[in-house]
Amino acid sequence: MRLLRHAIILGLSGSAIISCRPRSQSLAKLQDLLDASIVAPGKIGDALVLGDTDLTGNRNVAAGMPAIASKNIASPTDLYLSREQFVVSFDSAAKVPAWTSWQVVNTDLGTTERQNDFRSDEILNRYLEVKIRNLGVTPDDYRETCFDRGHQAPSADRTSSVRANTATFYMSNMAPQTAFLNRVIWKDLEEYSRELVRKQGRKLQIYAGSILRNGREGIGPNKEIQVPEAFYKVIEVYEDDDARKPMGYIAVIMPNATADGLDPLAEKTIACQEQEKNSKGRLPKKWQDYRVDLHDIQQKAGVSFPKLADVSSYNR
Repeated sequence: MRLLRHAIILGLSGSAIISCRPRSQSLAKLQDLLDASIVAPGKIGDALVLGDTDLTGNRNVAAGMPAIASKNIASPTDLYLSREQFVVSFDSAAKVPAWTSWQVVNTDLGTTERQNDFRSDEILNRYLEVKIRNLGVTPDDYRETCFDRGHQAPSADRTSSVRANTATFYMSNMAPQTAFLNRVIWKDLEEYSRELVRKQGRKLQIYAGSILRNGREGIGPNKEIQVPEAFYKVIEVYEDDDARKPMGYIAVIMPNATADGLDPLAEKTIACQEQEKNSKGRLPKKWQDYRVDLHDIQQKAGVSFPKLADVSSYNR
């Protein structure tokens, strides 16, 4: 493992750094960060694995990771962030998660209040700066853009402790979402999911991902954070904590649009108004209206879920 860490760090050290600090000082800081965060297996293909939890034993991917079904559509993964609370497959070109994976059981749902401490993920930011000469992602990048900092793994799915909840506020867990998506239909499904756990004792394995389109405008200081045109979510529902095979799945694709179905990049004034005060609009408010088949996610997002090939849709 020590040799693997050194090999990865040496590979990064050949890249230039965007920083006013001396090159040796920046590299030393990066090496310290990576030394403390590289976890086995260290790399998957060409992508690094960083974080605080061994990916091979991380419960948040115990059911496997999404498979690439079409390289022409799926977001490329440069980096996996393996944390105790979730796993992120990060697209450093788009500067948003390609997908995020997490598990929810009853012990994840406690009484801890929402911490609301949005903050940069320093490991991710140093990687972006050194590896691809790119600025990191900060909470201020979303300021005055009329997009919410949209959680992928929700804050309310990690309320067992302050530590668990605060981890969901890393910017590596965020993507630009309209107020209608984030606060209405996305939220509606999140709340239903937690009810399955609380009231029915189910275990959930959840995947949320971005559907990106080339050439779409971005946000941030240099417009480098791409705005997904839609998001998908796949929820595997297990009978209880000990079950190995899911009872069924829920799959949705939700538009990253205003309440009237408008493109927020083209209709920024309306998007801003909705962010200040939610609009009723004409799009359905219930998550059930956005259900799709797994094949639809494969076509539009370029990812598949092979382990669900013989599993039916969950309709209880």
